[in-house]
Amino acid sequence: MFEKLKTFTDISNLLSTLQQLRTLRKQKKLRIHSPIKRRYMRNKLDKFVEKNWPGGYIILETGDYLYIPKNIDYTGHQRLIEPFRVEPIISKFCKLGMTVFDVGANIGEWTLPMANGVGSQGRVYSFEPVPFLFDALNKTVGANQLKQVTISPRALSDKSETMDFYVQYDENELLDARLSRLGSPADFAVWYTDATRAKKIQVQTTTLDEFVAEEKLERVDFLKLDPEGYECAVLEGGLTTLKKFRPNIFCECGGVYDSDEKRKKMVHHLRELNYCLVGISTLQGIIEVTWDQFLNWSSPPFFSEQAVNLLFIPETRT
Repeated sequence: MFEKLKTFTDISNLLSTLQQLRTLRKQKKLRIHSPIKRRYMRNKLDKFVEKNWPGGYIILETGDYLYIPKNIDYTGHQRLIEPFRVEPIISKFCKLGMTVFDVGANIGEWTLPMANGVGSQGRVYSFEPVPFLFDALNKTVGANQLKQVTISPRALSDKSETMDFYVQYDENELLDARLSRLGSPADFAVWYTDATRAKKIQVQTTTLDEFVAEEKLERVDFLKLDPEGYECAVLEGGLTTLKKFRPNIFCECGGVYDSDEKRKKMVHHLRELNYCLVGISTLQGIIEVTWDQFLNWSSPPFFSEQAVNLLFIPETRT
């Protein structure tokens, strides 16, 4: 069924088959008369896609186009074979006319629904320093005519400078953007994958405060932060923005780059700015947690090296 991609028809058939697979996994009882209904063939398709995906756009269940680059990473591979699920937080915190940030945008699976949420009168600022992910994000935004989206190749941090950025690959030479990061080779000691597979590039960093000033923004309503270990640095570079605009914050925390010291700093800054920790956001709901649980990170619902998405909202002023 899967040999080589030689012609336009081959690529078109692959796109069609992948779309069927995503639909099948979303609707288990859908009658699709295709070999991909067999687990063996689905696994074979997974492997085929890893090696032979040529780069291109898929149509999501939302009707949007999403560009998956040839240099496929975990997120891109997942989007090819799994149904697209929009994070429910987006519809609650990205409303018409708002100004929102997608920090660590990858290929745009957050940027797309965020842009749809804020509409043509709102603004989305997306940051992605990995070059071919930045290129993929640009293609997605262009194909969907999302003029309300501004994409930056810079990384947000606590200062503006040129830094080394290590793009991590797994044992199959697939990009593992989840483990790519700003930093030094000394950090490799805590990486799950082989550090020798990381490829160094240089990126320009800026702070949230400086960027907001550059753009002369009059509001910031929502921050989605996934900067692979630099969450605390992003917050420290945006304290003026947080104090002035008090945006809601959705932030990935924990995982291989986490530390007690980073969490202590985050808690200090957020509590000083009168933020509440709502809990761990999932596709099924929100798991309530306390600041102490977040600090300790040693018992359920937290687990030592497992990253989670946390929702922080500013306290209502009376």
